[in-house]
Amino acid sequence: MNWDQTTFWAKTLPDGQPGISVHDHCQNVGCVAEAILARLPLRVRKLLPPGAVTLAAGHDVGKISPGFCVKCPAWILLHGLAEIARREDWANHQGDHALISQWALQKLFGKSKLTLWAAAAGAHHGRIKGRHLVPFKVGPVGGAEWEAARSSLIEELIKRFGPLPEEPATSEGSLWLLAGLITVADWIGSDETNFSPAGGQSAQARELASTALDRINWRAACFQPGRGFADLFPECIHPRPLQMAALEHIHGPGLYIIEAQMGGGKTEAALAAAYHLLSTGQAAGLYFALPTQVTSNRIHERVAAFLRHAGGNQEADSLRLAHSTSWLLAEATAPQLRSTSPGDSESEEHIRAGRSWFASTKRALLTPYGVGTIDQALLGVVAAKHFFVRQFGLAGKVVILDEVHSYDLYTGTLLDTLVHRLRELGCTVIILSATLTAARRRELMALAGADTEPLTEAYPLITACPEEGPVRQITVPAEPARSVNITHVSGDNRCLAEQVLQRASKGQCVLWVRNTVNDAQETLRLL
Repeated sequence: MNWDQTTFWAKTLPDGQPGISVHDHCQNVGCVAEAILARLPLRVRKLLPPGAVTLAAGHDVGKISPGFCVKCPAWILLHGLAEIARREDWANHQGDHALISQWALQKLFGKSKLTLWAAAAGAHHGRIKGRHLVPFKVGPVGGAEWEAARSSLIEELIKRFGPLPEEPATSEGSLWLLAGLITVADWIGSDETNFSPAGGQSAQARELASTALDRINWRAACFQPGRGFADLFPECIHPRPLQMAALEHIHGPGLYIIEAQMGGGKTEAALAAAYHLLSTGQAAGLYFALPTQVTSNRIHERVAAFLRHAGGNQEADSLRLAHSTSWLLAEATAPQLRSTSPGDSESEEHIRAGRSWFASTKRALLTPYGVGTIDQALLGVVAAKHFFVRQFGLAGKVVILDEVHSYDLYTGTLLDTLVHRLRELGCTVIILSATLTAARRRELMALAGADTEPLTEAYPLITACPEEGPVRQITVPAEPARSVNITHVSGDNRCLAEQVLQRASKGQCVLWVRNTVNDAQETLRLL
């Protein structure tokens, strides 16, 4: 066989004919990764190894293999390979091109810890192939000619995008950050809106990559500087002591715990701190996580108003809601990704995952601003498919974890793992709670490597564990006591309904509690 790199197909056209080549697709994805990297904040870029773009570009070199190429019958016929494919039984060769890509890259790294970088590239379909592959697991991938073709493409990618990493990963966070970058770059690089399925555009790949990111509004957060508390929250006449303390003591990346009673202004305190970090370039975006969908929906409205005051309508329009029914409340357009690898079930599943991630229900973690349930973030630290894409989406952001209490062992352990990973990813974590125990606070502080003694019992309290500087426990004056008058009201429901409507018409807030669903429905009809 005598062929060059552009011979091998990566995707097919709608009529089943071979389309864009592996060479062109790898070039496209490398340029997308390069463009994404340029738009990431410096503190996130520093977590990725030199050579990250080259690894992204090499994610699909495994498609240069008999087990993959045989999946396009038109390609086999075009090159007159039907007889040799039958004789060498290509249909039973290894067909997982992501695994072959990892194998090809791993062989360049040898048996050192550097092979973990190859594992990050091999996981771009959402599943980890293994730490270090061995020949019997990989299986047949063609002979010397196929290996030479894969090596030749990798050499060309190195010439264009730079050498492969020369140092091992310093943390799991940087490893999975790379895996997330590669996967997202592959999804965008497979978008037929900007990259022709016929290929032949590798010379313009950098320009097309930049256009692709512009089209999906991939950009950094942009806040207007110099906004005061009253500008951010016009409904608040004066900041409360808790909010003033947050502004004074949360002015750099780190782990912060804000404890105060319900209604004490914790949300505004955290958002005001996030504004400072974002407006000074110390954070890449914001994700506000809550326990339930109901609370997420409500906070979504408040965060939208905050973003409008902090950066204008464009920032507010970038806010996304992330939970299982957020599609009912949001609209977004996904890239035009099409399964173009006939018979390759993993490729088809990969494309479906790409569409899903860029749909409104899950895009919140990839946009500058998101509000949603905490499980959307926790799925980034469990063995869920594409868990590393969630980590990539959160990297470098201010992550606010609201209503954090003394959870059960399982949820508490996951939360600890999440906080630890977020800190590895350069995030600032702000934890809000009304009922945190001293023991739980000590555990959370330990995640930031903070000295936990002596531990104050004061309340309300802000515990600051910044990246730079000492740990501080800031005591905040308690809210003044308020008196509440309680009057027992009796009468039939119609009389009560009249009283409720009269009070509401005067601008009062009325809560009528019913004990059963039937009573609640009857009261609603009556009103």
